[in-house]
Amino acid sequence: MMRTCAAVAAIAMAPAMAHADVMAFTGWEDTSADAVFGTFGNVSDFGYTSAPDPVYDGNHSMFMTEDPLSSTPNAVVAWVSGIEAGDEITATMWFRGMDVDGSNTAKARLWGAYYDATDTSTYEGSAGGPSGYAGENETWESLTHTWTVDDSTSIFGLQVRIYSYGDNNMIWGDNLEISVDNDNATIEVAGSSSIPVVPGPAIGIAMLGGLVAVGRRRR
Repeated sequence: MMRTCAAVAAIAMAPAMAHADVMAFTGWEDTSADAVFGTFGNVSDFGYTSAPDPVYDGNHSMFMTEDPLSSTPNAVVAWVSGIEAGDEITATMWFRGMDVDGSNTAKARLWGAYYDATDTSTYEGSAGGPSGYAGENETWESLTHTWTVDDSTSIFGLQVRIYSYGDNNMIWGDNLEISVDNDNATIEVAGSSSIPVVPGPAIGIAMLGGLVAVGRRRR
């Protein structure tokens, strides 16, 4: 009976798994890749940091600095192309800000924007972002946000925004995870040459096959 129930569950759940998220990850470990895809505003420098300098995980992270301090500079760290109105894009990233004088620590924020092409010069408008910040007090903190795509464009750019205070004008970022619930979309992330992962129905069925096996062992 356990075997029959598990098999029924597999049949019922397989169609739901046919439409899966496209996912990508970068830890900025591939230093031959672009550290960012483009900048806006007074981003005076950007690139890779190597341990023992601030790294959340692995051997490298990305950094960006602001000079002179003005407005809200940003760098695009991911492109999501082939999106449609109503798609949901979710990103999580870790940040740490500089504090050289014990005053206000530099901090970071995730933000989204729409573009006509995978080129920061084709900016079309803001997609907004979370209300909070991360990386204050020289500690690693993560930010997560989900965007619902509007109907203005087919390309989404994930931005890292820097907020500086005096000499505290540098942030570090690491371990970006980004996904979109449209398996016709494509994702390109900075700091990595890896191909986005699309968990298809075969993977889901294989996982459910494991449930069937478990059922058999418990019979």
